Amino acid sequence: TEYLTSEGRSAAGFRENHKGLTIGAHLGDQGQADGYYNTDSASYAVQLRFTLKPGAHELLYNQDHMALGPGYKNDLIRKANADGGEFQNATQHEGTLGGYIGVKAEDKEPYSLGIAQGANGKNGREVSASQLLFQLFVENVELVKNRSGNDL
Repeated sequence: TEYLTSEGRSAAGFRENHKGLTIGAHLGDQGQADGYYNTDSASYAVQLRFTLKPGAHELLYNQDHMALGPGYKNDLIRKANADGGEFQNATQHEGTLGGYIGVKAEDKEPYSLGIAQGANGKNGREVSASQLLFQLFVENVELVKNRSGNDL
């Protein structure tokens, strides 16, 4: 906040010096995370654990913040709207919607969270509204596994 209220500051300067939580598109449970990690792909060489702030799940799983992917694979998703909910629709394949945290049905696990990505800009990928929203719910991020060879 101090940066924003200081004279002579710009949005471009803010973007250069302040970063958001630039996580990938999907977050799953431990079984799903292990499945991806065990593929030996460099894209999945690091596994992180996100701990939500106390009570954050009540806001996260609310139609003001969450969008639902198609529910034909998952009873939990089908029931959310059947019980009178008015959740926004997330994309069919990736389970994302800008400005929301999406829920995507999975084949091996009940569901994953879909976090819409920011646009590719001249300085790399920008932080999206969905990433900033998810960041508000997170209390802690910890490294679980790392086979990348890089210190994190």
